[in-house]
Amino acid sequence: MWKLDDVDSAEITSHREGYRGQVRLELAADSGQPASAHSIKINGVEIVIDSTEITSFTIDGADGNDSVVIHGSVGNDTLRMHPYYATLTGPGYQVDVVRTANITVIGGGGTDKAYLYDSAGNDRFYGKATVSWLTGDGFTNVALGFNRVDAYATAGGTDRAYLYDLALDDFFEATGNQVGTSFAESSVSAFDFS
Repeated sequence: MWKLDDVDSAEITSHREGYRGQVRLELAADSGQPASAHSIKINGVEIVIDSTEITSFTIDGADGNDSVVIHGSVGNDTLRMHPYYATLTGPGYQVDVVRTANITVIGGGGTDKAYLYDSAGNDRFYGKATVSWLTGDGFTNVALGFNRVDAYATAGGTDRAYLYDLALDDFFEATGNQVGTSFAESSVSAFDFS
């Protein structure tokens, strides 16, 4: 286990001199181990960072077929996902992911909101009560455990949205360019899909 101190931000790039292959990176914002720490795992090797010292992260997948998993904080987080990049902000931190094919963000509590945006190609959005994902040519963006997920198909292509209900009393609404499903503790909406 490594510990990094005395810096304001961290930059993590998956392509290193002499390294080839897929990288799996996990970041847990304010993970609580130890108290007030961020936890980063790169291919299973853990790094613990003092969250009072580092509040911003940039994760660069270097255009490979890498996977990044980010665990949000227990506070209110906001996620914005685009093909190959994403930004997660929460109380006292920000994580930027760039040039990464597979991005998964897990809400950590609070009232979390996710906004997913399409590519210029043909994309598919799948919205469920606890998990939603947008996939297209070479990328997959997943939002897991968010209270609200909004997906937008405004960049072009022939995009499709698939919304799923639960066995409980859910509410479905379709008006103009928007369709949405509301559940007991979450909602999923799709805008401008074919």
